[in-house]
Amino acid sequence: FLLMDSRVFEGEEVVRVCVRVRRLLPRELKSGKSIHWNVESNRIWSPEDPRQKVYAFDSVLDSSARNGDVFESLCQHIVSSTFLGFNGTIFAYGQTSSGKTHTMMGDEDEPGIIPAAVDAIFDLIEATPSREFLLRVSYFEIYNENVVDLISESMEGRKRSLQLKEDTMGNIIVDGATELTVTEPNEIMHWLCYGEQHRHVGATNMNERSSRSHTIFRLIIESTAKQDPKAEDEELSDGAITVSHLNLVDLAGSERVSQAGTGGKSLREGGNINKSLLVLSQVISKLSEGSREFVPFRDSKLTRILKSSLGGNARTAIICTVTPAEREQTKSTLEFAFRAKNIVQHAQVNEVLDDKTYMRRLKKEMATLRQELEAERNGDRAVQEERWKSALSEKDREMQEMERERENLQTAIEVKEKQLQGLTERLLSGEAGPSHIKQNRRETWAPAPSKKANRRMSFFPRLLSNNNQEVSLEGNDTSTSVEEESPVFE
Repeated sequence: FLLMDSRVFEGEEVVRVCVRVRRLLPRELKSGKSIHWNVESNRIWSPEDPRQKVYAFDSVLDSSARNGDVFESLCQHIVSSTFLGFNGTIFAYGQTSSGKTHTMMGDEDEPGIIPAAVDAIFDLIEATPSREFLLRVSYFEIYNENVVDLISESMEGRKRSLQLKEDTMGNIIVDGATELTVTEPNEIMHWLCYGEQHRHVGATNMNERSSRSHTIFRLIIESTAKQDPKAEDEELSDGAITVSHLNLVDLAGSERVSQAGTGGKSLREGGNINKSLLVLSQVISKLSEGSREFVPFRDSKLTRILKSSLGGNARTAIICTVTPAEREQTKSTLEFAFRAKNIVQHAQVNEVLDDKTYMRRLKKEMATLRQELEAERNGDRAVQEERWKSALSEKDREMQEMERERENLQTAIEVKEKQLQGLTERLLSGEAGPSHIKQNRRETWAPAPSKKANRRMSFFPRLLSNNNQEVSLEGNDTSTSVEEESPVFE
């Protein structure tokens, strides 16, 4: 990995798309299924199509490709950019039983995109000793249009329906989702496997272990430059903190009732899955056309959560998995992918700046401008000098404005402190019940020397066991759910 300067990533960028064609399954071979699609040089087409339409993407991988090939061809760029403060999203899309979960999760012999991303993140941390990092994880699913926490340690927490809220910047927040601080790959993989144990799955005619929900595994990466304790000048570093989100999404597969053979509870699940995927397809269509018409993000929980990942403040990669034995459904997936690759993103570096940090940065910029102005005075460049003077004047104005805001804020704080003091005195003079204050813990850490070989994911399938019952990522477990939990939504 090369941690490139953020300027490399500045500007607009389209969604990156990879199409992965899996091999025929034994049941497909047994039933006489044949291959309807050809792959060559990042292109895919069906020789049976009268129009001979050829689909071209950033990457098209045939059945010989492994999960590592998918990561290197599409996802490495997304993971690297999160270390520069850009949000990133990688999600798998395709019909049921096309290989989405295998691509995202993998197994012990062939780790998927999520384990590979975790490994890459710690490689980058070890390669960046000049910064301190804080990593947190959350994991939730969208089941029957309810958002459910998968890593809450209480059954009640895993049954509660989480609410979606929008902050002042237009970002969607999953209110109440558990966020856990982690310091090593094994911790992340533990919580990933813990969440998988509580994900809703079920058996259909198409897949013995079919995902019945969409899942989003989120890594929150905070970093700041290390402060030199020996340095006397506090302005050597401006103290800015970058905060980025890496969303790793495994979508449930679209399915036809006639093929899936579902009924009752599974039929309802399939209906909600298809509905949310239809809204996703409509959103993709609107965005790919550059339409200024209303985009129906709010029509499903999935598109609300992915709003910033689609045409917003993020770098996004989509892995479309298809089966060569299906013509119409594979064609539908390819059309989705073809539209998605035209969506333009507008990613920005996400920084947290307090007043002191912002003032420090302005001072640095002003010092640089003064140096450049002094250098220009020796030449006959009156226009250039005027431009520098104007820039310096603007910076002075910004600093004065910041100072006024700081004074106003200090005044407001003093007023609130007096109000709090008065309220405290009134409470002490009367009868006040006990109060419980929950303090949030933050753990900032920096990379320490470690042997990469010691953090391999060899324990991956072992952690997926619950009550001595192993969850298979290959689809050999016919159990409909590892834990009999029926969410009670508020």
